[in-house]
Amino acid sequence: MLIRCSVVWRNRVTPHNAIAGCEMRRMAEIVPPTVEILGKPDCHLCHEAKALLQALRASYSFSLREVDITKRADLLARYQEEIPVVFINGRKAFKYRVDPKQFIRALHRAQPRRWRLPWTRES
Repeated sequence: MLIRCSVVWRNRVTPHNAIAGCEMRRMAEIVPPTVEILGKPDCHLCHEAKALLQALRASYSFSLREVDITKRADLLARYQEEIPVVFINGRKAFKYRVDPKQFIRALHRAQPRRWRLPWTRES
C-alpha cells in the first residue's frame, strides 16, 4: 500500500515526492549486503572460502548465508564444477577461490544500503 502525503512548509504545500531526505532517512533502516556461498560439505576449497569469509565478517558488515548444493538438484546441475561460488547481493562475484582484497572491493561496490520503509517491511 502506498501512502501519499503532503507537507505544509512556509505556507506552501510540498507534494509527497518532495519530502525532505532527512525524513526518509529517519524512517528507513540500513541493511548490510548479503553474501551467499554455494558449496558442498566435502569440498576443501569451500571450507577455505567459508573460513576466509567468517574472518572478514569480524571487520566488515555483511550477512553470510551458506547454501549446500547437494540438497538442491538445480543448483547441483548448474554449479557442480565451479564451487565454491560467492554471490554478493545476488550477483556472482567469485568462483573457486576468494581473494580478500577483491572481495573487500566488491563488497564496497555492492549497494551497502537498501532503504525500507516501516510499512513495507518483509515478514
